[in-house]
Amino acid sequence: MATIFVKQREIWLCPFPFSDLSGTKVRPVLILSNERYNSSSVDVIVCAITSHIKEIPFAFTIKQTNIESGTLFQPSSVRVDSLFKIKKSY
Repeated sequence: MATIFVKQREIWLCPFPFSDLSGTKVRPVLILSNERYNSSSVDVIVCAITSHIKEIPFAFTIKQTNIESGTLFQPSSVRVDSLFKIKKSY
């Protein structure tokens, strides 16, 4: 299996489970875990990103101008109240 290099602050797409666990949908996530954690663990710590922007106390909005590389197609909300641990090899 190839080594996957994951960096803090990257945006990745990963399968996210529905709340009733009936299936998954590919969604963007923000990598929160740092390089030390990412290099020594099979998992990474992420938070959900959504394009449905609402006034939520534990979320902040990002725009294309906030992105160092890549493309963010529309302003999105980073949900820091929605943290997950996912396997790098999903």
